[in-house]
Amino acid sequence: MTVSLQQVERAAERATALTRQLLAYSRKQIIQRRPIALNGVLEQTVAMLRRVIGEHIAFDIQLTPDLPPVFADSGSVDQVIMNLALNARDAMPDGGKLTIATHEVETDETALKRNPEAQPGRHICLLVKDSGKGMDAATVARIFEPFFTTKGSGEGTGMGLATVYGVLKQHGGWIEVESAPRRGTAIRAFFPLSVDEVAAETAQPARLPAASVPTESVTILVVEDEDMLRDFVGQALGVLGYRVLTAANGRDALKVWSEHRDEIDLLLTDVVMPESISGRQLAHTLIVEKPDLKVIFTSGYSAELLGEDFEQEKEFGFLAKPYLPDRLASTVAAHLQRPAVGVAA
Repeated sequence: MTVSLQQVERAAERATALTRQLLAYSRKQIIQRRPIALNGVLEQTVAMLRRVIGEHIAFDIQLTPDLPPVFADSGSVDQVIMNLALNARDAMPDGGKLTIATHEVETDETALKRNPEAQPGRHICLLVKDSGKGMDAATVARIFEPFFTTKGSGEGTGMGLATVYGVLKQHGGWIEVESAPRRGTAIRAFFPLSVDEVAAETAQPARLPAASVPTESVTILVVEDEDMLRDFVGQALGVLGYRVLTAANGRDALKVWSEHRDEIDLLLTDVVMPESISGRQLAHTLIVEKPDLKVIFTSGYSAELLGEDFEQEKEFGFLAKPYLPDRLASTVAAHLQRPAVGVAA
């Protein structure tokens, strides 16, 4: 029964993610547009992508300096960058080169005739190009359709590029694709300029107060079933000075705990994992043994969407995925300074 319930919970999470992507595609997603520096967002996102994408792919970053700001929602821009970059990665399973570039363009009459979806005026073009297997014309014609995918069963929802298309349309921009078999793919996303020439300040990585600068005396147990994300989190926390222990699931976490119980100060765990022990069950078990243990749950979906009883447990920290290193750092630092309270069963 427990396994069945966990399968239902994981299916619900996947359905929630799909709903979000459909909202983006249908342009009904709530966004907060403001002037932002696209290069600033890219620099922070690429820092994370280097860890997630893997060493088998080389990065070529070509950002035109001093670009005017675009009028966009920063979270939506993150969505576009991540989806395009991960799509490019999947096209290069044996390695290759990923090019990310920005430049300003002026859409003239010729461009408008070539692409009916193009908009007149000045825009910033984001180019994401891979050296992968490429696509034929029939595939290119369908890649923005919801649920269309060239990946195998269970490897994707077919909503990544559809989401990008919806985000660009919602922002008054558009997207263009150039591809051919064995010649790679270049995708260009066009964002409208902001009428305000001053960009809102791009969030910088969190700087901790001097009194709370972490040292190796603080030990964090990270429990995450996605290998690349687990490595990324471990590296990010290690750079901040924390001592990090990792586990791929609840059972592995219990083994690590049995050896390092007295040293662990904070549990950072995914909520739903593929073994019989969920993140919540793991936290409850460990807090019974160590009541002063701090706990932060992570999930791809908000605390509200995980259930009313989950939302009411205010004593834990919550970190929604995806997240960049600055939000990880600030969440961990803030939670370490809070008093510990036991997690309800």
